Amino acid sequence: MRYSLGPAFLDIFSRPVIVFEHIKAGNLKAWSALFILIVVTLSVFGWYFFTIDILRYVAESSAQSGTILTDEQLDMMRSQQSVIRASSTVAVAVSLLIQLAIISLYLFLVATVASEVRVTYSQWFSLVSWGSIPTLIGVVSIAISYSLVIPGYADLLSLNQTSLNSFYFNLDSKSSGYTLANFVSFGGAWSWVIYALGYSHLSHSKDSAGFIVIGIPLLILFAVIYWFF
Repeated sequence: MRYSLGPAFLDIFSRPVIVFEHIKAGNLKAWSALFILIVVTLSVFGWYFFTIDILRYVAESSAQSGTILTDEQLDMMRSQQSVIRASSTVAVAVSLLIQLAIISLYLFLVATVASEVRVTYSQWFSLVSWGSIPTLIGVVSIAISYSLVIPGYADLLSLNQTSLNSFYFNLDSKSSGYTLANFVSFGGAWSWVIYALGYSHLSHSKDSAGFIVIGIPLLILFAVIYWFF
């Protein structure tokens, strides 16, 4: 049975079980979701990186990681601004694809060991790709926030008004936990719930098992971000 893009897009927000069923039946692949994710991501982040003061962005990003750029390094970057802008934009899209691939591989390996139901890697990749659609809420929030500061400057992490930092903490860039508080967002949390429910559905496990499978690596990731970023 054919399952088109429009219904799938709406169902992943309101009725994700229907999406899971179509993925299980082989009626829904990852490509449409990937197209949406990549196009929106490239559009918003490309707009940001090609209009922002890129040297200030690099300098502040380096300072947050504990590295102070020298005048010579800044002069070298000044002559390569176009390359930095393009590579920064492409890096966001590539990191998105890598992230989706790793999560899919993790779910595939866990399900292979813990479940008697055999689900292919491509099906897990479809689940993760469609389940990541809610993260676009944060991307759209970034676009709206950035449109309000142009032609000024704004730290990329601070633009997502759906992040935990914007909702509650309001930490500045020098505060401990700033990166983690901005990493956790409404759309991201929604996607994690979909991953958990999708794992349970495809592997015929209890919902609690899905949340454990997703929750453990998330807690490890949170710890790494908090301590090292």
